[in-house]
Amino acid sequence: MKQLNLETGKYGESRAITYLTENSYTILEKNFKSIVGEIDVICKHKEFIVFIEVKTRTFKFQEHPAEAITPWKQRQIIKTALCYIQEKKLWNNFFRFDVISILFKNGKLEISHIENAFEADGYGF
Repeated sequence: MKQLNLETGKYGESRAITYLTENSYTILEKNFKSIVGEIDVICKHKEFIVFIEVKTRTFKFQEHPAEAITPWKQRQIIKTALCYIQEKKLWNNFFRFDVISILFKNGKLEISHIENAFEADGYGF
């Protein structure tokens, strides 16, 4: 089951990247890892560096994929984003945290993009 979840997640990330590039996002990093955590996709869109969490689910789940981004997960993403910003020396940019939900339902793929899904208040942004 874990392997199936991993494959579903990777497929969802691949579809999210296709969606992003089709909508004028420039991909900077995929699966950026730091000591704190991982960010699925980091890209540039207009004046923003965008940190994106991708959640993929099948119809079997009761919750919407975006509901899996708990406050704890948000903190991990923010801390990992700070590592990326420091590593790449990107302090003079605007930043945003988005969520892309991929839902497989009745043989169809639904993509939902929530811009500015959560804030990084109190973290120096």
